[in-house]
Amino acid sequence: MRQLEAVFRGLPDDIAAAGMLPSVTTGDPLDVKVAAGLLAESLGRDVEPLSSPTTTC
Repeated sequence: MRQLEAVFRGLPDDIAAAGMLPSVTTGDPLDVKVAAGLLAESLGRDVEPLSSPTTTC
């Protein structure tokens, strides 16, 4: 499983998304969760967060 994740993360973002989305079964919550998790990790790896977690009192 880790080898598959490493290969997926090594793909360009657009290729990873294009390869992942057709495999998601409509209405299957587990498929949607796994795809969303992989895409979030893959597509978000080079993006700065919009805000940093800070607390104000």
